[in-house]
Amino acid sequence: MSKIKFYHGGKGEEYPRMIKVEGRWMYVEVVSSSLFENEEREWIVKGEDGCLYRVKGKDIWTIEKIIFPQNS
Repeated sequence: MSKIKFYHGGKGEEYPRMIKVEGRWMYVEVVSSSLFENEEREWIVKGEDGCLYRVKGKDIWTIEKIIFPQNS
């Protein structure tokens, strides 16, 4: 099961701050966000591991790794 910790701002702002992937928590930075007509939210976030993740949902949230960091 995916786990997400959200930041809740004073103006109704809410976005992912930490996600749990493969048993460990990591801080994330929001790259983009979308709100759909059905009130479902989607964020593209960059994790501490350099990967990009899609965090999507409304009441039930999913985390999907979408881009892996390139090896130098």
